[in-house]
Amino acid sequence: MRGTSDIRRAEGLDRRRHCASLGALAFICWAVAIVCHPSAARADLIGINFLGLGTKSGTVYVRPLKPTEWAGAPGVRQANWNNAEGSSGSGVALHDDAGDLTGASVTWTYAGKSYTAVSDDTGDGCLMRGYIHRFANLIPPEITVSGLGAPFTVHGYSVIIYFDGENANNVIYQDWVTEYVLAVTGSPAGSVFGKDAGWSSFDGTFVQATGASAADATAGNYVQFTGLTTSSFTLTATPVSGDGPINAIQIISAPEPASLALLVLGAVAALAARTKQSRFRR
Repeated sequence: MRGTSDIRRAEGLDRRRHCASLGALAFICWAVAIVCHPSAARADLIGINFLGLGTKSGTVYVRPLKPTEWAGAPGVRQANWNNAEGSSGSGVALHDDAGDLTGASVTWTYAGKSYTAVSDDTGDGCLMRGYIHRFANLIPPEITVSGLGAPFTVHGYSVIIYFDGENANNVIYQDWVTEYVLAVTGSPAGSVFGKDAGWSSFDGTFVQATGASAADATAGNYVQFTGLTTSSFTLTATPVSGDGPINAIQIISAPEPASLALLVLGAVAALAARTKQSRFRR
């Protein structure tokens, strides 16, 4: 006849096996989703890099990002950035981070062009070197992205705006505060104020700026909008002080809920099995 400790040991072993089986099943399902439906396993990304003063009179001031170069904030770094050169562009086709055409396009209005002293030896440095800004201190840059498909509109997406202007090596040396306004069809416009701190240039670290007004804007080099579902949006950078720089924008789809649920289930089951095993050993 088995003792109580033997029964508990057997029960603990059964529970661990059950939890481990759940974790393995969840992982297998998630792996199948990755193979069969890659878009379900990761976020789709579209990155647009504005070169600003790229090439002028044969001199290259800002080089384009190479397709193999990775750049962007932690968690959303990507390759295959779309390089947008010139003061304006209309209906420029956009590729995703895999290099595939998405059916989406970008248009930007006539804007000023400039660049910073940031080294372009790395992908991030290249991304943050060139930028567009308001033209002749009058007209703020306006960017419209249209034709976003189901990978972005079904489960929603977010938009990141990267900024870093040349306010570290000029005669003004002031903080540049910009209101970044994003408008979508059928919904009111949202806005975030970002502060580009004076006397400093991008140092390789991405910092999110926040602010509901110019007075409470925090220093950083990108702002973010979330919860978007429309197939198009328009971004405007209205300077409060400075030039209202836009170095790049990035569109990030939300992963499918089912994929996230499978991953979470696998993690929880594995943790539960590990916890019970630890208790059993005691």
